[in-house]
Amino acid sequence: WDLFQRDVIEMCNASIRRDPRGTSGGSGTLGHAANKIKDVMMQIYNRAGKRHAAEMALSDAYHKFSTALEQSVNNEAAMQGNWRKVAFPERKYERLTSSSVVCAGLSALDERSAIYELRTSLPDSFVGISYVYDDIGESEGWMKSVVGVGGKGGATVGEKKEKKGIIEVEEEERTTMALASDEGVVKAQVRTTMNALLTAVQDRVMTQTGVLQSQELRSANWEDGDVRRRCADDDKGQMQVGDLLTANGTTSEILGSAPPPEVAEQPVWGLDCYSRRNISLCLETEFTSAVAVEFIEKWLLPAINSCPVDVAHDLSSATSTILEAFPPVSNPLVCEEQSLSSLAPLPMSSQSGSHVLLRNTLNEKIGTSGPPWLRAAAFQLHTAIKAIGLSHFRVHPKGHGSVVLKPEGLRANTLVTYYRGEVYPPWRWGEKMDAIEKTQQRLCLRPNLPYFF
Repeated sequence: WDLFQRDVIEMCNASIRRDPRGTSGGSGTLGHAANKIKDVMMQIYNRAGKRHAAEMALSDAYHKFSTALEQSVNNEAAMQGNWRKVAFPERKYERLTSSSVVCAGLSALDERSAIYELRTSLPDSFVGISYVYDDIGESEGWMKSVVGVGGKGGATVGEKKEKKGIIEVEEEERTTMALASDEGVVKAQVRTTMNALLTAVQDRVMTQTGVLQSQELRSANWEDGDVRRRCADDDKGQMQVGDLLTANGTTSEILGSAPPPEVAEQPVWGLDCYSRRNISLCLETEFTSAVAVEFIEKWLLPAINSCPVDVAHDLSSATSTILEAFPPVSNPLVCEEQSLSSLAPLPMSSQSGSHVLLRNTLNEKIGTSGPPWLRAAAFQLHTAIKAIGLSHFRVHPKGHGSVVLKPEGLRANTLVTYYRGEVYPPWRWGEKMDAIEKTQQRLCLRPNLPYFF
């Protein structure tokens, strides 16, 4: 088609140059006829030639990406059942008046006892894991006792042989010696010990640096971080995600001159392992595996959550969001295939909602720190989705969550928000669990499991 168009255009231009009057002559002149043929040729090329070229490119892409998926084994887990394409409804929570509230239904004496148990003279600090079972010491002592090395309560080999058969004891000794000399077992024990030590050091450092004394992150869904959630008489106690967002996705009317929000609560989406593997396989036809991992984790997942909820299940909407952050390609000869004219526009709902804040942050981050391969990788995945279909790239709703709005992200050891919840005496909590279980059995209700695994 391109060669045919160039040949016809060149013949028409040559005819126009041979006519002294050019294209200004009337009907029947050589220049006028050549100009009409030239216009008809451009219409034919735009109507049929480009469509044919696009179909051929799509066919080539289908062969390329389908071959890549067929030649690689994808045994990763996938979400079973029907593909849910609608976000889960937001659960309504009662706003607590303080950080810790004693549960309802207690007598005055039990309530005073529960409040008394919460009182402490210790300062706020990180205490790490509340309970750690020392399985390393147990396994080490077991191995020593079996081989007769000694230790507290250890029996000698002779004593064991009197109680057990000689063959059984020797077999146990060989197994124990093999475990003791296994580098994998030793490495696992050392790694577990180092992790416990690192956790203790991290807790002490965060306590000394005053992490718990810092301010909570500013949320786009609340006026002043999480402060207003403590107001029991607030008439906005049942406000849903995005209710405090203006139509254009900003919070200027709410926050006034306050600093911009750092997090936002909104419906969130994610990939299952099967879809993530397919994305990596398609990207690795042109890029390295390291680039594929960085693209998925740092750019694609934020782009998915920056899409409107009615199209967030469509992964091509996320790739379109990334591509639209780049300026249009001015020279079609340099990057004709990555022109944004072929991208499907987002629906009108994309102009308002809680996702707009994240999309603006993502666009800013792409403009300031986007890697040079980002546009090509996004177009590569966009082409793969268009060629082999969405069924290989399913995006699933995960419920409601928080997304980061700061382009530079959050620093390590940053306090996001305090943990708030109801305090139950042990016996009261046991009564509640028993009541829930009996009610589910009596009404034949299924257990209330998490939405997303």
